[in-house]
Amino acid sequence: MSGTRRLPRPTDDSTEDTDVLGLRVVPATSGGGWANRGWRGFSGAVAAGLVVLALVVLALQVLALHGGYPGPGYGFVALHLGAGVIAVGLQAYADRSARSARWWAPVLVVLIAGGLLWTGWWH
Repeated sequence: MSGTRRLPRPTDDSTEDTDVLGLRVVPATSGGGWANRGWRGFSGAVAAGLVVLALVVLALQVLALHGGYPGPGYGFVALHLGAGVIAVGLQAYADRSARSARWWAPVLVVLIAGGLLWTGWWH
């Protein structure tokens, strides 16, 4: 190991574990009550559904381009991809953060999904 170097140790005295984004990692035992875990599980499923829906809309746009049809449109695809990315980011933040983000981030995930479905599909 002649070409490797060790990274310097952090200089602060904090003993908190953080993830790649710098968010505090909360142990599984402090995950809140069963209702909180259930709510975050539901919003995680909603976020995953948004990603699947975005991939389906993207695939339909690609197929329509190759078939000579107009397809859903680039704005529609971008709206779905953006909503999926934002929802997954919020869900990851809710799963890794403490206290208040455990309830407001999943609420935003569900609101984003509702807004996307209302404006993109039912309106």
